[in-house]
Amino acid sequence: MLAGLVASLLFRSGKMNATSRLTTAKKEHGIMLGLLSLAFSLSKPALKVYATKLLKDYLARRLTAGQRSNHANTRTPPY
Repeated sequence: MLAGLVASLLFRSGKMNATSRLTTAKKEHGIMLGLLSLAFSLSKPALKVYATKLLKDYLARRLTAGQRSNHANTRTPPY
């Protein structure tokens, strides 16, 4: 661990404070990444609603299929 700490201190590029690192990182990403992250953030709620609807439909189909096969004359597997 000590060798890793020494190596990181030796190869550090200039002294920067936390705010200047943040602004440098923001400038490097560009507008395309910003638009992509905005689009992803806006689509999350819609995807959640769609996934919830799919899950509800799937569970409803499973429950109705299970109720139909539980008749007295229907053979069911032992497990």
